[in-house]
Amino acid sequence: MTTIQQMNMSFIDIPPAPKSERTDDVDLPDVDRVVHRIGGIHAHQSLTWLEISTCWRPFKETGHRERAFWSLKRLGKAIDQAVADGLIEDADGSDCEWRLTADGVRHFREIRT
Repeated sequence: MTTIQQMNMSFIDIPPAPKSERTDDVDLPDVDRVVHRIGGIHAHQSLTWLEISTCWRPFKETGHRERAFWSLKRLGKAIDQAVADGLIEDADGSDCEWRLTADGVRHFREIRT
């Protein structure tokens, strides 16, 4: 075997996340959309401010392949409300990364179906 084949055999493959029936979260309230975004990260279910304010920022479809992204103020209010509701918590102590709590995981499963 080649070195590449040996490395591939020793690689631990993580099974893919289960598919959900819901593909978008447009009809959800703001707090639920934030929980849905954070819960959609299957590896560790946490997002930093940079991730959620750029590539994972919630949006509204305005046309074909056109989106109107939330303002940072609206996103901040939704995150603050999710923290106050106990659905997400500060993961690193600097208020820059959030992960789902046990209640958040249950809530995520409810809104996902």
